[in-house]
Amino acid sequence: MVLALNVRPEETPQEMKAFAEQGNLKQIIVPGGASAARKYRVRSVPTTVIVNPKGQVVSFEVGFDPEDLPEIERRIQSVLPAA
Repeated sequence: MVLALNVRPEETPQEMKAFAEQGNLKQIIVPGGASAARKYRVRSVPTTVIVNPKGQVVSFEVGFDPEDLPEIERRIQSVLPAA
């Protein structure tokens, strides 16, 4: 499962929805992500943290470049259980 965490506690559900639509995000946006951001030591946005089923961080990337999407997808696929 891929989630987008909202780390801005002041943002309303309507603002989160507008952000997702504007960015054409397909992920589920979870409010209250600030605690997860602290747990994984996220210091800037965007940051991609990939966690395996055991809860171990296997990838941590600050920033985003659309050209990196194939590599991000490969990393996500590598931690998903085989279907």
